[in-house]
Order: sequence, then structure tokens, then C-alpha cells
Amino acid sequence: MPIYKGTSEIASGNFYKGSANIENGYKENNSFYVNTLTFALDFLVVGAGGDTVAYGGQYASPQAGGGGGGFRTSYGSVSGGGASSEPSLSITTGIVYDVIVGNSACKFHTITSLKGGAGTGGVSGGSGGGGRVGGTTSGGAGTTGQGYAGGSTAGNLRWSQGGGGGASAVGAAGVEYGYGGNGGNGLQATILSNSQAASAGIGSGSGQAVVSGNYFSGGGGGQSSYYDNGEHMGGYAIGGGGGVTSGSGYNLATSFPNSGGGGAIFWDGVTSNTTYGYGATGVVVVRYPNTVTATLSNLTEASNSPITDGSDKITIIKAGTGTITFESA
Repeated sequence: MPIYKGTSEIASGNFYKGSANIENGYKENNSFYVNTLTFALDFLVVGAGGDTVAYGGQYASPQAGGGGGGFRTSYGSVSGGGASSEPSLSITTGIVYDVIVGNSACKFHTITSLKGGAGTGGVSGGSGGGGRVGGTTSGGAGTTGQGYAGGSTAGNLRWSQGGGGGASAVGAAGVEYGYGGNGGNGLQATILSNSQAASAGIGSGSGQAVVSGNYFSGGGGGQSSYYDNGEHMGGYAIGGGGGVTSGSGYNLATSFPNSGGGGAIFWDGVTSNTTYGYGATGVVVVRYPNTVTATLSNLTEASNSPITDGSDKITIIKAGTGTITFESA
């Protein structure tokens, strides 16, 4: 409903009583004026990593690494797949924005990052899954602006499988009678600090050890059918799962949740134990002026969120399908 001064409509600008800015105006229970604010918001949206869950053994067809989840950001200079960072989003207070975070594609408003390709052979995704004997031997394609392709396999049943692609590199090819291909490395996010990410429990996983820095969307290492001292030697990647040689693989869904890392499978030739490599869940991080507050509905927020960082606030969303709205503080 328009507001008039005399016969002239007040089309824009703030509404005051004296020197006090009126946020909302009502006539009885009916709103006749809402003072909205439009501001720039930066984002990090990471899709879930690709899964690698089928059985493999010494003489059975082993599995490739899962691709890292799609990595899209507006903060810093680089996004996934070698792309430049994207423009900030223009957000308006009082508007409801959709958010999805889980074990598939993840979304904030108009930004969607895809799940990584599965390690079953040449599956495309945010980053592509590795190539695999018994499936497509070439690596799956990554998505432009999100991640890289997976690595290929040598194409022989007894040889090694390709690593999944990552946000910052192509997955490596498997090596004949050697290690499975390393997954492509993930990207280090700059929208929040290493300590802020660690406190939130997001990012920073690799197949060999936890690495310093909040990395996301690394590819899983490819499994090898080369048998050495009872172990199948798998590759690894920063920010992704590894088919490690210690007798246990990495299930990123539980080891490093909310990193978007691709899974990797491990089969122990001595015990015949198989460790499946589910990809890690994704995450949404938004950064906005500290003059604004965010309200979440049906979403799980990190325990340290929101974080005040200088003149900004950072909200970290770890799970859920819901909405977020912003209001002036």
C-alpha cells in the first residue's frame, strides 16, 4: 500500500518520526510500511562428496575414488575448477531464502553446488569420480566453476583405479602394479579462518592425516588391486578420502563431515575387511554485515555460529532443508 505526502507518493528512502527511523508501520494489525535493507552477502557453498561403496578385493574389481563436491564461493579470488570467484549476492531483509545442506547437492538461494561423482567409473559431478575397471575407465567430468575431472584407470583388472577429481586439481590416474591414483586436492576456503572452521567442525580432511587449513572438496583416492603385504595401496588427497595402507580406509561421512571430500574404499587382503568410503556431507557458509541478523528455520547451525569477524558476521550451516531470513540488527 503506497504512502503519500499530500498527493505525492513516497516512493523510496527511509520513513521518520522526527529523527527516529521507523522500521515498520502499522494501522491496527495491518502493515502499511516496511523499511527494507539491501546488502552484499558472500558465500561458500560446498556439495557433498561422491561415494565409493561397492565391494572390491584382490581378484575382484576395485573401486575408484569419489569426486569432491562442487565448490562455489564469492570470497577471495578462486572458486572450484580453476574459476575466478563469483560475484557477491544482493540480499534484502525480510525476504525468505532457501537453503539445502546434506549428502547431495547443496544450495543457498540461487547458488547450487553438485554432489561429487561416485567412484563406480567415470561418473560426472561437482568434481568427477575416478575411472574404474568394470565401468568407464576414463575419469568422470567435473562441472565448470565447481571442480575438476577424475583420473583414469590403466584398464586392466589387476591394475589401479583413478582418483576422484577435486576442487583444485584433476584426479591422478592409477599406476600399473602400484598405488591407486591420488584424488585431486581440495581448495582452502578464505571466507573464514582455519581456527573458525576447526571450531565449527568443518573441512580439513585428507586420506593420510588431518591437514592444517580449512580445505574442502578433495577427491577420494583410487583403490589398487596390487597386493602388497596384505594391503591394497590406495591414493589420497588433501580434503578427500584415502584408500590408506594401514588397514582402514576413510569414510568421510563420519571422519570429516561437512568437508565435501570424496570417499575412498579399502580392502584388507589379510582380514578381508572392507571399509566403505561414503563422501562427506556439504556445507553452506555466508558472510554479511554485522548490522544484520540472520534467522534460520529447520537448519542446523555450527555451535560457534554466528561468528563476529570485524565488521562482518559469519553463519555456518551444517545440515537441513530450510530457510534463512535477514533483518536489520
